[in-house]
Amino acid sequence: MRKYVPGSDPASQFSAYGWAAASSLHKALDAMTCPTREGLRDAVRDLKDVKVDMLLPGVTLSTGPDDAFPIETMQLMRFKGERWQLFCKPVDTRKEFGPLAK
Repeated sequence: MRKYVPGSDPASQFSAYGWAAASSLHKALDAMTCPTREGLRDAVRDLKDVKVDMLLPGVTLSTGPDDAFPIETMQLMRFKGERWQLFCKPVDTRKEFGPLAK
C-alpha cells in the first residue's frame, strides 16, 4: 500500500476491506471465460472455495446459481487484554445450518 497509495493508512479497517474487495473482484475477473458483463456475472455466481489473502484462514468465497452470498463462514473471537484472539475452527454456516430458506 505504501508503494501504490503513499498517503493511506495500512492499519485502517477501510484499507483492509478495500484490499479484500479488490482481491475478490480480481479472482472473479480471473475466473471469467469471456470478457463481457454476462461473463463476469457468471463467474461471480460460480465461485468455489476461492481464497482471498485478507480473509481469515479457512474462510473462502463460494457462490452458486441460487446463492449470491460469497462469505458464509465465521470464526469466533474473544477479547484477551489488548487484542482479539481467534478460537475454535471456522464454521461454514451452509454446512452447519443448511441452505438459505426461500
